[in-house]
Amino acid sequence: MWSQAQGELAPANAVLRVYLLGPPRADWAGGTLPLSRRQARALLYRLATRLEPVPREHLCFLFWPDTPECDARRKLTHLLTHLRHALPEPDLLLIADDRVALDAARVWCDVVAFRQGTEEGTAEGLRYAVELYRGAFLAGFSLPGSPEYEGWATQEQRACESLYLRALATLVDERTASGDLDAAIMYAKRYLETDDLAEDIHRRLMELYAATGDRHAALRQFERCIAALERELNVGPLPETREVYEAIMVGQPPRHTPRPKLTALPRMDTPMLGRQDAVRHLEEAYRRAFTGPGQVVLISGEAGVGKSRLLHEFASRLSKQTRVLIGSGHPETRSMPYHPIIQALRTLFTETAEMSGGEVKSGSPTRVRPHPVSLTWLAEISRLLPELRSLYPDMPPPLPAQPEEARSRLFDALSIVMRGLSPLVLCLDDLHHADSTTLDWLVHLGRHLGGSRLLVIGTYRSEESDAVRGLRHNLALTGALQELQLEGLDEDAVLKLLRRLAGTIPGDEAFARRLRRITGGNPFFVLETIRSLMQTGRIREALADADNLALPETVVQAVDNRLRRLSPVARQVLQAAAILGDTFGLDPVRLIAGRPELETMDSLDELVAQRLLEESRGAPEASPYCFHHELVRRVVYASLAPMRRQLLHRRAGRALEQLEPTAATVLAHHFEAGGELRKALQYHALAARQAADMFAWNETEEHQTRILALLDRLDPDRTSPDSLAQRGQVLADRAHLRYVSGRLDERDADLEALAALAEASGDSNLRLLATLHRTRYLNLAGRYVEAISQARATLQHIAPVPVPAPEPAKSMLCQILVEVGFAHYLLGQPRQGLAALESALAIAGEKAGPEIRGPIAHNLGYIFLHMGDYAQALAYQEEAEACHRAAGDYNGVAWALLDIGLLHLKLGHFAEAQRHLSDSLALAQRIGARPAEAYARTYTAYWELYQGFYAIAAEHLREGVPMHLEMHQAHGAAAAEIGLGLALYHLGSNAEARRVLQSAVQRARAVSHQRRLAEALIALGLVILEDGQTRSAHGLVAEAIDIARESECREHLAAGFAILARAERLADNLVGALACAREAIRLAGEGALPVCQMWGETEAGLTLLAQGEAAAALQHTERAVALVHLAHEAWIGSEEVYRAHARVLRALGRPKEAHEHARRAKTIIAAKA
Repeated sequence: MWSQAQGELAPANAVLRVYLLGPPRADWAGGTLPLSRRQARALLYRLATRLEPVPREHLCFLFWPDTPECDARRKLTHLLTHLRHALPEPDLLLIADDRVALDAARVWCDVVAFRQGTEEGTAEGLRYAVELYRGAFLAGFSLPGSPEYEGWATQEQRACESLYLRALATLVDERTASGDLDAAIMYAKRYLETDDLAEDIHRRLMELYAATGDRHAALRQFERCIAALERELNVGPLPETREVYEAIMVGQPPRHTPRPKLTALPRMDTPMLGRQDAVRHLEEAYRRAFTGPGQVVLISGEAGVGKSRLLHEFASRLSKQTRVLIGSGHPETRSMPYHPIIQALRTLFTETAEMSGGEVKSGSPTRVRPHPVSLTWLAEISRLLPELRSLYPDMPPPLPAQPEEARSRLFDALSIVMRGLSPLVLCLDDLHHADSTTLDWLVHLGRHLGGSRLLVIGTYRSEESDAVRGLRHNLALTGALQELQLEGLDEDAVLKLLRRLAGTIPGDEAFARRLRRITGGNPFFVLETIRSLMQTGRIREALADADNLALPETVVQAVDNRLRRLSPVARQVLQAAAILGDTFGLDPVRLIAGRPELETMDSLDELVAQRLLEESRGAPEASPYCFHHELVRRVVYASLAPMRRQLLHRRAGRALEQLEPTAATVLAHHFEAGGELRKALQYHALAARQAADMFAWNETEEHQTRILALLDRLDPDRTSPDSLAQRGQVLADRAHLRYVSGRLDERDADLEALAALAEASGDSNLRLLATLHRTRYLNLAGRYVEAISQARATLQHIAPVPVPAPEPAKSMLCQILVEVGFAHYLLGQPRQGLAALESALAIAGEKAGPEIRGPIAHNLGYIFLHMGDYAQALAYQEEAEACHRAAGDYNGVAWALLDIGLLHLKLGHFAEAQRHLSDSLALAQRIGARPAEAYARTYTAYWELYQGFYAIAAEHLREGVPMHLEMHQAHGAAAAEIGLGLALYHLGSNAEARRVLQSAVQRARAVSHQRRLAEALIALGLVILEDGQTRSAHGLVAEAIDIARESECREHLAAGFAILARAERLADNLVGALACAREAIRLAGEGALPVCQMWGETEAGLTLLAQGEAAAALQHTERAVALVHLAHEAWIGSEEVYRAHARVLRALGRPKEAHEHARRAKTIIAAKA
């Protein structure tokens, strides 16, 4: 029996009594247990709350969520030791099987007894529970530095308060029914002391006062009710409350309206009817996927046909035998990148304590074991799920990269995680509402399903198939796609459903036929129609006259008929829910509806009982409710008057600002619909940044477009400086996204709009911004002359440029000049490029940050590479690498490393070259920088070419050409083709070498890359000369020399004269040959170009030998041999040098030495082979 005597609230046999309702304390032996350490008290309170075993990992997370698990466990051990020593009897603390508990037989806790009293449900048990409630759970106690503990305590506090209020409400009813009005008044007043916004309790108290004859107290209570509602919610009382007030005013006894007793309608969880074939199809797909390779099944059908039901039923069956992840798209989250994937992954990485065997049902996350995926890939996914950083404290940060490369890397990370978790079933509902980035990723995943035991099941509406057209097309190309279309139920299935809900009634077969014809067998339409008829009691009438059935014209009308029968508060709550979207939680809907918590809970219970809402299984705690069908939400939303709809959206925005301040997409939507345009602008900008951080280009662009539309409304005359700056930046950013997606006409439209805005406003910063982007895109299109012209025209208007320039113009000026310098470099105009880059350095100033100095130094490195000053170029590229690292630009680091590697190659530092190229390739692969990876692979193949490993180099360079072309890198493709042509030439495959090099010439000429063009012409001339076509070779090399001389490309100028010397020698023009060889030697000597100098010396020696001057020839071939160890094997093989020297020695009568050098030549040839 429950005892109400205060002295007997705790049993006498309890050694330790813990009071947690109100200010917490622990009593032992008639006094308070001294526990000086706050953490020890917190642990005791946590263990006493349920008196059930708690997993150690849950306690670790509760107290030290950001500490590595091993450290947290060590701290917990110390804390448990401290608590054990502080307890009156150490064995009160039980530790077994990695779980911790207090001895429930000897410890009593008021919260445990309180819950037992409320669960008992009897009046005696409820009175006992109410007596135990001395105040809020852990009132006045906190644990700073442990946010998870604070969150748990808050949830327990809410749960206990809710039970307490429910108990009081029940006791008010019970005492009133028993005629004990004074006790009922006492319980009602205690209720309002905790929740003075409970309008139904105010109303009951008014009725109770009136029933006892205290009219004055009843009217005062009405005034208190009005004041509380106005003060807290800015709303007036309900009609029912005003009716009670008016009855008391005229002296009539108020008519008590009892709380509605909710009668739940028949549940929808009837067996799936008419879907046997569909289930078999899915089972077969499951078998195929789990024997490999993976499969994708897309289920289509009209709204309400049962796609989601089929998906969830099938997933539920499989969940007992394999891992299943579930996510879904919603209209409100279409602009939220990766939303369905995040939803699915969140169920994987975050488990509730209840799921892990604990006793807390608060949804607090517990650690999960690392999955069979490296932390490097999980770090990429932490961009989408920041909470992973708490679960894996040792996780490295995601690697920075250019947006396009980082997006590719994130796609890879998601795919690797999914494949690593196989066998896995990934279920994605309502893909027609999914964001475009999710759809793009699904295509990516579909291309990598080979060897994985992974089944992806998705659903979409047939009427919205355009939204997934690209997905279906691209998945079909992979061969992994299967399509399954659901049709309406047949007559037999409709009849079975009818009999399941209404029983067997005469005439039901004709009714089922009629219902099938009208609804098309759509399960939702069928169910809603039957349910509407059952609610109104007209089911037998309808069955009796099936042919003349007065069915609603549409299901919308059927839903609306049901809405009219809701209580006023429930309707308000449903309207607030419709504003929020398909899924929502208690707090936001309560704040929008402006109703107290308990009233809102009662309304939600009513809506769930009426099958208008559902409590979502497995949904996050923040969104436990969802609409039974989206059509219900649409009907409710459409019924709102425009002004009320706007007001509710405004309330939603303000509520979610407090509850979910980072949900920028949702906040932007509500504030825009609510008419608060400045707020909407702020959150669209934040949402665009969030989407860009996740490389979700389409969603980013959607927000950018909304920003521009809002700016048109807020600043139609375009006079606000802030609005102008924001408009200009958004246009520039959107132009870039359109460029990335290949929509060049739309990109140009944005650039033209930006230029027009700059012109009309006269704003110099906008003019710089417009010029920067126009110049950049002209460069990317290979229109270098136009790029330079565009930049110069703008810079003339700004001149004279102050040195150093003020912000914010400095950065844009420097970037424009870098683009100008790069254009000049590609056009073979190094002096002009150098001048532009030096101007950029002057504007940047000595204190310029690495993000400005890095690109300048990088392009200076290119200029000096072009001019053949490899030492200076190396110094600049090393400076660029350091700047890129300091700025966190790892894509820039990858490019700098490969350029450093190339320069070491040119200088003959093969070990250093290999190290830098290897580092560049590894970094590019790690960050998903595909363009840099392609160049790193190409230059690594050049390292093989320069070493004389021609066959290996040729194999790798063949692979490099399509890789460059895939990324539209014509420069890179030309470089790979030049290397491939030289490798084939050395391998004796002259015909193929000629074809490849002719392609390289055309490609370099098309993009006006002068250095590459000269290089390709020389290589092609070398091949044609080997074929005996001296005149043709002479013409090609002469053009190369002209290009190299005009563009100051020293290496190619020296190489050009070396091959021209060979051509003249083979044509018996020995005077001309010797002059060309000496010019090659001079140029190479001045520029520290050992391979060209070696080549020139070899040609000079052979020419003098042909003239009969063997002694003079010897001096040249000896110098050539001395340079072999510094030179590479790309242009001229070192075996040619040794053979030439052997010929000269033989002519001088030194056969032994000649034989030795000829042997060296053969050894080199054998090694290369």
